[in-house]
Amino acid sequence: MNTNSDNVWGRRLAWSRLRDLGCSVSWAKYEQYLVNTHYGSSVLYLLRYPRQYHAILQNPHGARELLLLAEAKRGMVMAALSNLSRYLGFYKHWKSIIRDHGLRWEKNGVLDTITSILNTNLHDTEEWLFNVSEKLPTDASCLIAFISLTGLRIVESCKSARLIEQVG
Repeated sequence: MNTNSDNVWGRRLAWSRLRDLGCSVSWAKYEQYLVNTHYGSSVLYLLRYPRQYHAILQNPHGARELLLLAEAKRGMVMAALSNLSRYLGFYKHWKSIIRDHGLRWEKNGVLDTITSILNTNLHDTEEWLFNVSEKLPTDASCLIAFISLTGLRIVESCKSARLIEQVG
């Protein structure tokens, strides 16, 4: 059974191996790199998953663990490790791990995304929205209706709602 101290020791060992390859990570600098190069909401998982799965870059046999993950999570973990490997200068090494272990993550193309949207049953979503709106305070209910009707991202909707409130 793994204890917290075993996990800490394992992380330290993996990072010392990465340092032996000429690489060390300053998480603060890596986070700043992500903030400068990626949209705000994606920074969270791009920072979280490398901390959990970084040992795969040093010990490629651990890549088998990725095959056990759900497809959506595997895609996020692989994208996060890809970003970390680019930041560290180990991108070719990461690509060889992907190739050697037959790892794949697929992004939906534009046509797949549009087809998915068109095939969505909006009745269930509409029913949920009305159900939630009845239970929430008026302010929150109006905000959810605004988000739903505008189609903006959550962050953009909240900023827009604040601007409307300030002006109006």
